[in-house]
Amino acid sequence: AVGNEVAVQAGGVQWDAEPGAEAEGFAALPNYVVQFQPVESTKFVIGKRPPDIESLIGQIASDVLYEDETESVEVTAPTRLLPAFASQNVQPAGLRFKSKGEAPLDAAVKSEEGFDIFEQSFVVVTRTSDMVPGALAMICDIRGISQAQGEAKSYEMLSQKAVRIQSVDGMFRKGMAQPILKKGIPGIRKEFLPSDSLTAVTVAEIKTEADSDVPLRLDFASIVAEIQQSLLHGGVLAELLGLVANYEALHVSSLHLKDELSTWMLTHLPAPVDDRLRWSILPSNKRFQVLVEHFRAINKRKT
Repeated sequence: AVGNEVAVQAGGVQWDAEPGAEAEGFAALPNYVVQFQPVESTKFVIGKRPPDIESLIGQIASDVLYEDETESVEVTAPTRLLPAFASQNVQPAGLRFKSKGEAPLDAAVKSEEGFDIFEQSFVVVTRTSDMVPGALAMICDIRGISQAQGEAKSYEMLSQKAVRIQSVDGMFRKGMAQPILKKGIPGIRKEFLPSDSLTAVTVAEIKTEADSDVPLRLDFASIVAEIQQSLLHGGVLAELLGLVANYEALHVSSLHLKDELSTWMLTHLPAPVDDRLRWSILPSNKRFQVLVEHFRAINKRKT
């Protein structure tokens, strides 16, 4: 572990392969063997995360980074209406967030019973005032629902892809798209959205032109070193992440691809949600450069 100067190596043991291992009263081998060594006494490869270790002979542990399975979401047909709402927690594509009490998501389906809501795509913006044509939004789906007694439902959502709102065309109520309601006296009637409904929108693809990217003029190893310095020696990241800063320093040292580090920065650097979404759709080199500039700016303020 970085900071404690200790390397940890763990191996799985297929204990049930030992003759008699499953006999009653047999003193079976353990599931794992863990070895601790001073860092300077051994050479080791830093895992990208705590590895999956299966207790099978010949099985190699895996530290491949977890990725949510984002689907190829086909929602940009000009006439396809989708339910939309605002969440201050919305994340860039591939990341999860929670929404609790922000909108009546059940309005998108005919019945709260069953699993229809898990098949429904939602358009999520950062604030209600962004529910306008041209606004940046995320296509999201629900991956989990929980509810404590007496509290609003909490939805765990996965952002699938970035889109732009093309039109605002009514509302969703009881699973049906319908015209938005109006109230007031004739001649000055105003549209309003009932509390048990969601806005209905159509969306359009965002096309990022590869040739709009910029040459990368940053040294990757130097950026990793700067981030580790902030994590391990009292920088802004150490202050923000607290007890997990040492672990994240280890995590960062295992990242060798620019886009991996960009995702890490998008996930961990403090920034307004609007900026995070906007940065996430930039071409690869430009996104990396903007995130590094943001990191340096906030880290400089700390020092």
